[in-house]
Amino acid sequence: MSASELIRWGALSAIVGGALWVVSDLWGILRVGLGDELPFSEEATTASFAATTGLSLLGAVLILFGLVGLNLRHAEATGVLGKVSFPIAFLGTALVIGISWAIFFVAPSAALEAPEFLDAEEVRGPLDTGFILSGFVFAVGWALFGAGAWLVRTYPRWVVIVFIVAALIQLFPFPGTGLLFGVAVALVGFFALTRGSTSYGHPSRGS
Repeated sequence: MSASELIRWGALSAIVGGALWVVSDLWGILRVGLGDELPFSEEATTASFAATTGLSLLGAVLILFGLVGLNLRHAEATGVLGKVSFPIAFLGTALVIGISWAIFFVAPSAALEAPEFLDAEEVRGPLDTGFILSGFVFAVGWALFGAGAWLVRTYPRWVVIVFIVAALIQLFPFPGTGLLFGVAVALVGFFALTRGSTSYGHPSRGS
């Protein structure tokens, strides 16, 4: 597969993966808004939980592949920043895939065997630390990736700003953060797919 094909398939993966995150997160927000919120141990056994977490897992896998293709589009031009941001974003996304896998496959079983564990407000051990660290690496990696795109002006400025903000928001455990990142990564994928190697302006030393 040539580099141009990888870029094209990566852009498509970013679009579809981002869209799946939007649907998954929006579905969850709507359920909470409609008063359909259950204890986690009960929610984890529902078909709705399986659907939303399954979409989130598939979306994360597609976003990881999308990262590979999108990175090829400006890897050489970003220099050291590109060499640093790509492995961090890749690692962060891989960790998020691991979390999504555990939520999709492990949580329903835990709901049957240890419901009190899922419903506990505080859990002893490294679990919370792992979640926080994974989210931090994910957010920082993708924000740096966006900074590289800003420097080489691969995408319109407003798209990159939205993307960096959406990445940094992942540091905060608020509802809807996945939806915002899904929109942002889908936007980047769309412009990568439709605009080819277009450069939006000419970066200077002072920019």
